[in-house]
Amino acid sequence: MAEIGRALDLSRQAVHALHLRGMPVHSVEAAHAWRLAHLDPARRKAGDFDRELSIRQRLAQAQALMSAAADALTGGNEPAFAALVPALREAMREIPEPARDRLLLDVAVMDRLVAPEREMIEACEAEDRVAAEVAGAPAPTVPGSEDLAAMGAFWYSLAAGEGFTAAFRHLEDAAEGVAA
Repeated sequence: MAEIGRALDLSRQAVHALHLRGMPVHSVEAAHAWRLAHLDPARRKAGDFDRELSIRQRLAQAQALMSAAADALTGGNEPAFAALVPALREAMREIPEPARDRLLLDVAVMDRLVAPEREMIEACEAEDRVAAEVAGAPAPTVPGSEDLAAMGAFWYSLAAGEGFTAAFRHLEDAAEGVAA
């Protein structure tokens, strides 16, 4: 009962009262399922278990779409890949930012999802190198390993279709952390 209370963010007394009403106490999952089926949602306290369950469901959906997109690319099925892209992007956006690193990404799929943005960034970088060379300034530097998490979040945002504004926020947040 104590384990169920901790998992569902309930007091010992609340677990006991619910058990008297018929809630099973042999597993957290069974207790959670009973609460979903028998308690009014407006009166049911949403706890960490509910949030984690929702995150797991979103991750599973995104993972299934990522795998299907990878299979379509591997099989050379461009129409199937193109058909999966909108749902995959939406599923990726649905994952809360702190949990995004739990999604197993396929490199080939990610490369395809960010290809237009990558080409645009590479063209801008080339222009910046030329401008720096002409001005006699040092060439722009490549981010170091300390920036890897921010760069991963940046590319994830682009792949999810969140756009440059959302993606650059991750780099700005990392820069603020370095400045502090």
